[in-house]
Amino acid sequence: MAVFHGTFSIVLIIGSLCILPQDLDALSVDDSFFPKLVKRFESEASKLSGEEVHIHEEELQDALRVGREYVEKWEQLEAQISEENRKKGVNEGTTRATGSRRYSSKRHNPEAMARSKEAAIYLVARKYLSDRLGIPAEKIGDLGRLPNNASDRQACDFSSKFRNIDGTCNNIDIPLYGKSGTIFSRLIANSNEGYDDGISTIRKSKLTKNPLPSARLVSSAVVYNDSVPNPAVTLLTMQWGQFLDHDLTSTPTFTKSDGTEFACCSTNITGTSVLTAPHPECLPIAIPSNDPTYNPSSIGQQTCMNFIRSTYGNNLDGTAPRTRSHINALTHWIDASNVYGSTAAKAASLRNTTSGRGKLKTSISSNRQMLPLLSANVFDAGDHRVNEQPLLTIMHTLWVREHNRIADNLYTVAPNQTDEFYYQHARRIVIAEMQHIIYTEYLPVIIGSPDLAAQVMSSEYGYYSGNPAIFTEFSTAAYRMGHSQVRSFIRLFDRSGRVSKDSYFLSDSFMNPSRLLTNVNFFDDALRGLLQVPAQAVDNCFADDITSQLFK
Repeated sequence: MAVFHGTFSIVLIIGSLCILPQDLDALSVDDSFFPKLVKRFESEASKLSGEEVHIHEEELQDALRVGREYVEKWEQLEAQISEENRKKGVNEGTTRATGSRRYSSKRHNPEAMARSKEAAIYLVARKYLSDRLGIPAEKIGDLGRLPNNASDRQACDFSSKFRNIDGTCNNIDIPLYGKSGTIFSRLIANSNEGYDDGISTIRKSKLTKNPLPSARLVSSAVVYNDSVPNPAVTLLTMQWGQFLDHDLTSTPTFTKSDGTEFACCSTNITGTSVLTAPHPECLPIAIPSNDPTYNPSSIGQQTCMNFIRSTYGNNLDGTAPRTRSHINALTHWIDASNVYGSTAAKAASLRNTTSGRGKLKTSISSNRQMLPLLSANVFDAGDHRVNEQPLLTIMHTLWVREHNRIADNLYTVAPNQTDEFYYQHARRIVIAEMQHIIYTEYLPVIIGSPDLAAQVMSSEYGYYSGNPAIFTEFSTAAYRMGHSQVRSFIRLFDRSGRVSKDSYFLSDSFMNPSRLLTNVNFFDDALRGLLQVPAQAVDNCFADDITSQLFK
């Protein structure tokens, strides 16, 4: 084991300085010699302390066994929960209604789960080695290397003018950069800043070592449910921001095979029958006894919010990160993946293969082109969150219509081409349109300075050759600033310019896109509202619909 302590380190350092004990008497020593020597000792010791520790094979295998046992435990528990749910459904004679008014926007991602299990094995093994051997986790080198990406490079056609659906082959040197299903980057490189144990456990107070305050308590204390409009920008700014977010980031969490959530709170709190132990990745959020929404009478009726952690992810080379990292199910590029999908299979499922013009699938409602339907009142799109709220669904619909409009025009000016020709050229134009809007119209508003926004597009920066992965701090924190722009009451305007009677509260529309199908005027009236009503200011004021009723 390459572990160095105490005087043994000093002996090694003396050797590295080429100073032998018998030579000390021959030295002409002044008062500054020993202080300088000590500094050199400390410098060399620091270098040694930063070296990785070699782990013997038998210790590594023992640690990997512990990691596999952890994953097997959660697999067994998931199977047990699924079986209990099946029996409960049979006994009660109920099944989940297709096309119900509200449904889960989460989808089970088998590929992400497979990668997550592999990464979990190595992270649990790292933690086990750190605890058993008394070694800081960051001193343990990479574990579990997979083959490099040479074959990926050979599969790339770098002469193509079209982007790969999954984000690969953008970077010549490392074709996997930006690929869907790869992990986020981190701004905070020091693992000790991210996790309590330097690997994966939730951070605690540095002073008291106690758990940090409940996220719900912090939200209630810091956020105000107030309306502060910003007349400089319309609500369309907010809606474009959410649409852009769904082109950039989506973090899978642990879900059942049908996409529904695991129950992380006890039966007496949620009213849900929880016969098994909670999933090991559960991280329920404590609700204060005097919470104004959940416990208005201050007697603590509900003390827990259901919450489960994000899945694990591996590095691009197949190694497990030294700290727990999370998967981005989307590509890390601005490439309209919210329209086309981030995997070849998803992209194929959205294409209209019978038109011969490279068009996307649609459905027809009241003689209008709408998104394709998965089931009654549930639309399909490149991103699975398309049905979260109706204004987002409208944005998805606009861009599918735009793709098909461009494809039809391409067919007119260049007939007798292949379906793939029209699809790829239309897709390329749509991506360019979206990028133009983002960089020349959206960023100047969000940054607040056209000059600063222009710097992003400046040719002096050139092509960024590093890892383009979205920062997890941006995905989970910084870009949440758009939530402050959300309005509670969504005003619609009819053709005459009057406020429509169909205006509604946002909290009454989560996971319910039916307005687009049942109200023939909704689409146009809502667009008028997006263009006329101001967005809320970016501050610490949030609509109650977001802080307390999101996906209620």
